Amino acid sequence: MLELEETAQVDLFHSSTAFVHPCNQVVDSEASYAYVSSKREGERMVRESGLPHTIIRPSVIVGDSQTGTIAKFQGFHLVTGLITTGLLHVLPVSPQYYIDFVPQDLVANTVAEFIHQDRIGGEWWLTAGEQALTVRALVDICLEHSHRLIGHSVMPPKVVDADIFERLIYPVFLPALPRRQQKTMIRALHLTKICTAQPLPSSLPDLERQFGLSHPPSTELTLVRNLEYWATTEGYGGKQGELGLTKASNSGGID
Repeated sequence: MLELEETAQVDLFHSSTAFVHPCNQVVDSEASYAYVSSKREGERMVRESGLPHTIIRPSVIVGDSQTGTIAKFQGFHLVTGLITTGLLHVLPVSPQYYIDFVPQDLVANTVAEFIHQDRIGGEWWLTAGEQALTVRALVDICLEHSHRLIGHSVMPPKVVDADIFERLIYPVFLPALPRRQQKTMIRALHLTKICTAQPLPSSLPDLERQFGLSHPPSTELTLVRNLEYWATTEGYGGKQGELGLTKASNSGGID
């Protein structure tokens, strides 16, 4: 791509990931570590090329902020779907940690503005930042809407220390599950490793002012719309729309 940029004499808008930030401590999952390492190496090559470029770092990208629509469900939908249906019984992550996600329409509109305005230079974080939900809030919202979306309420997952899970629960209980369930649970639990102890930095407030973009959509509403689209697509018979979103709280929430 760098060779093409130089030959064509054009600018490069390089899409990386927000999880190159040092507050993302993923080092114990080989696949996750390889992914982040490849992104850091890609950024290094772009910076050292000497060619005109802009580095854009989106966090987890989910469906549309208003409709939840997405071409293909991502790992985020797997995790939130398992929580909403009560099938994720254990979460090996602190409830105070943050899980950062942004809707695809926000990312698409922002990147389009970068290109339209030929904004070359700088490194920009397309994240929820301080507006990111904690794990506790995300779980509470999933539980709050489970009855409406799937037709019945569910039990909250048990939160355990990641080290205890890796040493005791993972090797003892996971092998007892059917192989298909094992694969689903392993994938879901690995995705909890994208949670961070501190909010990721965000460039959206600056870009909102510079580009005249509309205010970023509510993270809570974005989550609910994605849950609704997921439930409808997966064939659950709960009620869609008619949203009465309240402050994320649930007496049966995680602790």
